[in-house]
Amino acid sequence: MYKLLWVLLPLLTIACQRKQAESTMKSNAAFENTRWKITAIAGLEKLPQAQKEMFVRFYEGRFNGSAGCNNMMGGYTVQGSTLKITGPASTMMACEEALMKAEQKFGEALGKVDNFKITGDKMQLRQGEAVLAEFEAVYLK
Repeated sequence: MYKLLWVLLPLLTIACQRKQAESTMKSNAAFENTRWKITAIAGLEKLPQAQKEMFVRFYEGRFNGSAGCNNMMGGYTVQGSTLKITGPASTMMACEEALMKAEQKFGEALGKVDNFKITGDKMQLRQGEAVLAEFEAVYLK
């Protein structure tokens, strides 16, 4: 009986460790129908404080979002990791200077983007290998 226990105990330990490792592995967030919180924009040292959440969401060939003040919207086409933004527009409210600068930089990034990369719950909008903006997936509960 004790011999059987000495054989089964290491096997159970290995099985439990494997199960724990599998449960901690994350799959990538989906590009579409995910709310992507803006965490960095190229050309800005840090994001300004905003009253509205800074985000973008891509769905059914359209996108909407905010860089903290005005609402942004437009279209896109995606094929694999290739991304093309089309017809970007935004509301035109006057905002604090730091927010206006962030919106300008984000709008410039949207105009240049040609691909994206998702790793886990992080996304980068890129032009070639250059990172234009970084995001984190937000999951609604």
